[in-house]
Amino acid sequence: MPSPNVAILDKCDSHPSPFRDPKGYSEALSNYTLFQCNGVTLGYLLAPVVAALRSAKWEDWNVSGTVVEFNPLNDTFEKRSQVMKETVDLWRQEKRFEVLEGTNPAKRANARVAK
Repeated sequence: MPSPNVAILDKCDSHPSPFRDPKGYSEALSNYTLFQCNGVTLGYLLAPVVAALRSAKWEDWNVSGTVVEFNPLNDTFEKRSQVMKETVDLWRQEKRFEVLEGTNPAKRANARVAK
């Protein structure tokens, strides 16, 4: 019998576990693009983020079919941090992703209900 904490995770996290469902985990990862730096996978990106990066300043990012990386010219922590900041600031200005608005989700939900 799984521990209560594992049961809670199973109920809250819809992403398959690599330990309990290796096939499902592999299938789920096929829907993501790898985000790598110096050949190390830092995370996984959803298709809308990859599409947004394709439209970002091309000289800042290398976007292929399966991997997104910083352009090798962004070879220091400071340069990569600046690229991330500029990219997210642009997306915020363009209102590309709602999460970047920085407002309280509960307030947005209440505003929708009040309409």
